[in-house]
Amino acid sequence: MHQTFKHFFTLLIVTFSSSTYLFAQSDPLTIAQEYFGALQYEQAVDAFEKAYAVNGQSEALIGMIQSHWEMGMRYQLNDQMTASQQQYNRGLQLAQQLVASDASNVEYRLLRGLLYLYNGRTDQARVDYEYARINDPNNGRAYYYLWTLEPLQGMAKINHPYATQALQLDPTLYELHQELGAYYSGLGMTEQAIEQYNLALGIEPKSYKAHLSLGQVYWNLGDLDRMRTHFEQSLVYFPDFGYAQMLLAGVELMSNQTTTAVSLIKQALKTNPKMEMYLSMYKENYPILNNYNFKYKTHANEKPIDANGYPRYYQEAITYAQEKRYVEALNLLHQCHDSYQNYAQNQPAWSMSILSWMSFCYRELGYSANAIQMSKEALALSKTYNITTDQASLAANIGTIYYGWGDYPNAINYANESLNYLQQYKQSEQLYDAYTNLGVYYRKWGKTDSAVYYHQLALKLSHKQEKYNQALAYKELALSYSTNDEMKKAQQNIDSMFGIYNQLDSQGYDPAIYMGAVLVYYKLGEYRKANEAILKVADHFLTIQQESPMHPTLIEFAATYTGISANLNEIQLAHTNLESLNYTLIQQIKYNFPVMSEQGKLIFYRDASEYFERFNSFSLTHTQVNQVVLNHMLENQLLKRGLLFNDASRFNQMMAQTDNHEANQLYEKLIAHKNLMARSITLNATDLAERDINTTHLQQQIDSLQVAINQLGIASQQTKTYEEGLVKRIQSQLEPNEAAIEMIRLRSYDFRLGGHFTDQVYYVALIQKGNSKDIEYVVLDNGQYMEGNAYTAYTNSIVHEITDTKSYMTYWQPIQQKLQGIDKVYFAGDGVYHKLNLNTLYHTETEQYVIDELDLRLITSTRDILKKTPKLPRSGNVFLVGYPTYDTSTADNQSTNTESEFITTRAFTTLNYLTPLPGTLTEVKAIENILDKSKWSTTVHTGPEANEANIKSVSSPTILHIATHGYFEESQKYDNALLYSGLFLTGAVTNFKNKNHVGEDGILTAYEAMHLDLQKTHMVVLSACETGMGRIENGEGVYGLQRAFLIAGARAVVMSMWSVNDQTTMELMSNFYRLLEDAKDKHTAFRQAQLDLKSQYANPKYWGAFNTVGK
Repeated sequence: MHQTFKHFFTLLIVTFSSSTYLFAQSDPLTIAQEYFGALQYEQAVDAFEKAYAVNGQSEALIGMIQSHWEMGMRYQLNDQMTASQQQYNRGLQLAQQLVASDASNVEYRLLRGLLYLYNGRTDQARVDYEYARINDPNNGRAYYYLWTLEPLQGMAKINHPYATQALQLDPTLYELHQELGAYYSGLGMTEQAIEQYNLALGIEPKSYKAHLSLGQVYWNLGDLDRMRTHFEQSLVYFPDFGYAQMLLAGVELMSNQTTTAVSLIKQALKTNPKMEMYLSMYKENYPILNNYNFKYKTHANEKPIDANGYPRYYQEAITYAQEKRYVEALNLLHQCHDSYQNYAQNQPAWSMSILSWMSFCYRELGYSANAIQMSKEALALSKTYNITTDQASLAANIGTIYYGWGDYPNAINYANESLNYLQQYKQSEQLYDAYTNLGVYYRKWGKTDSAVYYHQLALKLSHKQEKYNQALAYKELALSYSTNDEMKKAQQNIDSMFGIYNQLDSQGYDPAIYMGAVLVYYKLGEYRKANEAILKVADHFLTIQQESPMHPTLIEFAATYTGISANLNEIQLAHTNLESLNYTLIQQIKYNFPVMSEQGKLIFYRDASEYFERFNSFSLTHTQVNQVVLNHMLENQLLKRGLLFNDASRFNQMMAQTDNHEANQLYEKLIAHKNLMARSITLNATDLAERDINTTHLQQQIDSLQVAINQLGIASQQTKTYEEGLVKRIQSQLEPNEAAIEMIRLRSYDFRLGGHFTDQVYYVALIQKGNSKDIEYVVLDNGQYMEGNAYTAYTNSIVHEITDTKSYMTYWQPIQQKLQGIDKVYFAGDGVYHKLNLNTLYHTETEQYVIDELDLRLITSTRDILKKTPKLPRSGNVFLVGYPTYDTSTADNQSTNTESEFITTRAFTTLNYLTPLPGTLTEVKAIENILDKSKWSTTVHTGPEANEANIKSVSSPTILHIATHGYFEESQKYDNALLYSGLFLTGAVTNFKNKNHVGEDGILTAYEAMHLDLQKTHMVVLSACETGMGRIENGEGVYGLQRAFLIAGARAVVMSMWSVNDQTTMELMSNFYRLLEDAKDKHTAFRQAQLDLKSQYANPKYWGAFNTVGK
């Protein structure tokens, strides 16, 4: 919540204290000054006007100007932009009058410059500021104001000489300290931020903005007392400050003062209706808020229809929406909808219109999930009542929202549905829009031939449209040609676009037209033309950023502007735009991502990952790598790493804890649909048709059910999608002998000709150590070799039992050199590091393996260090599964002879036959015997009982141990990889051969496993082949069995990296359970079991196949 408001404070924050100017002590003026000093600006402006009317003193005029500015700022802080601008305009009129009385007065010019700035007239502001600096070189405020105009971010802004000069000349500039605090806070430099805010408050204790900002910093630190103090102080000096009211409500919620919090939330909503967009976040963390009604109350005698025959509030709401006052519009639309639904004579067409406007407002605010929900409800009404006139537009709107989300398959599906309605109902006038949308969606989906086809259709129809639509048709066709690298055709279509557009009597620069030109010019390498075009629409996007900081159009704008700036060697501007892009992505992750569909999340993640990767590449190649840069890279990695994993875990945890009846009913349907999806993978097209299974529709139903559950507002408070300040929190948890390493795989990004990733691959190790506050880093620039020849050599050495003398130097030695004094490492891999067992790397100089040198613990992300994981108990329930009867028709033929088991591996070549694994029976029975002599209880399922149903029935056993065949198959990029890895259990072969897909099929896919009840399970042991393998999603981890069991709730998973030997696996596992009883933790026990096995079988092929991941 605390970061929700941070974007606002990137605006210029300039304030005056009551002592900035010395006023003459006449009575009317004294009264006005007293009002001003008490921060009662409305009374102050009236009093100053009276004083000015009496004696015409310039001090009174200055007071009027200051009062209008302060009122404008307060309106702005409460998002009342129209009222704010009116105050700034009036202030500027008076300031111009003031300067006209004495144009040489430096203070007058500074004051006018300030009002110019807040009226968007930056150039005029700079002229006045420069005049003051030149004519009064010792005026610190002149340097300060000029500093605010410098287009810099981060440390470059903080260290700018204007800031230093300003404070040297005028140490009382508390506004500058306040802004420095905001910049330090944005960089995560908490101590410096606190220092600057305290300096500001020491000079001006009444600065409500400094109090609010300092409260936000303490929110980051979790200091409830201090954040409450500063939020309360902020409200003392600005009682109607909606943001402060909402933040203080958060403090009260964290203090279990729900009643007080509810009162504050209602005050905040009344003061600033825009606060409603943040209420959903509180509801997510504190479900009790769902029991309260925060909407405006309507009077009992109000009728649902107004005097004009419209639903009550409808006309006023639409006016607000057309004025872009979307939050106020939504408040009225919700009241309108609730009131009209209870109207006995309600008409579906009106309900559809209300829902459509609600969808529009939510979309413009960036709340795509709500927008989709409203549009789907409207579409459902149109189908129920056969209102054919709106079905096409409603389906098109849903497709547009999915497109903004980055969910291109759903966007295409709904665009095609819209096209079908148009053709079915012969609504040809809308075909132009349908073709245009399909072309855009296919282009973004990477299907450029389809994109060109639909844009050509749209262009043919555009000649019957307005000239503007013709121009847009040429633009879209140009972009599709550009994406397909047909640049000559792209240029021709851009020229045609401008040829038509320039004939129009248009005012200003149309963003859609000019951004089309920007993208084509950029890819053509005409960077100056691209820059000229993008500057013409920059103000449009800056306005969007202020009104809706997570709007999807901001991403393409910032990414494109970055590339253009980089090519013009404006490195600081490029970096600033990348930070802006980074910020927009974070906003989307915070508010849109949690309620996206499963498919939408994956697509969004991939797009966002590429932007984060671009940021990392730029940071390494274009900036000076320092602690600020490393901190930013690591925070991004911790946010991105496991984003999908943490979200899926959050969902499972939420469902395990909820007693919401509706949610549980939806969840049962969801699991049934997912089980059907898992079984459908083994069916061919004929089988699917016979069973009437449409996997596309099935996936849509799964997505809809998951979104519906997420929107019930029952989310778990413990697991958050987005957390801040992770770097410092992780470092604080490390002991002096410990280190945490985040590996980042990234490709070099070439910003030329539209920008693209190159074949150059880097691996970057970001290292935090308990004995240092600094982040250290190692860059390995031979990523292609590491993933190619080096990895092949590593696997060959394992398979052929050859001593590997090179892999240690390739993958580990450069990192190990940074680990002096460290004997325990928490390691979160990426890329090829997911395919290695680092413990098996051999150091030729010491003649030791990594497992001999240190205690290496694999985790999905170093943020896992922050998880509170209880110690493994000395007693509990162990659920053991092994030796399944794969083919129930030949069960009697399964051999139990173990004489040749040493050469048998738990691998398979075909599902028509799976090699029996008698060693797994021996393994399970041996573990049972070991545990029966201790305080552990065991549940054992072997033979026919080692089936899918029994595993799905588990209820958080302390340990789940499964010994069987595992599998992993390569899948297409956009398929769910969890459907392509799993475990074979009883009946797998029988069901496959007989095509029996009713009920359980004997194959537990990872897709199904992630919904097991393992919320209190300490460890899952997958004693099978290649259970650690899967499709690697860089930055997210391995999509396979280990991921599924961790999502299901298991604290740790033991998994295999290659085909394992049956005999040595049995010995390893049996010894592990012997050691477990006395070991201090499961990791220590498993490491020792591997070392013991290593003493018998020296080659890592036998002792190094397994890894443990998790805490």
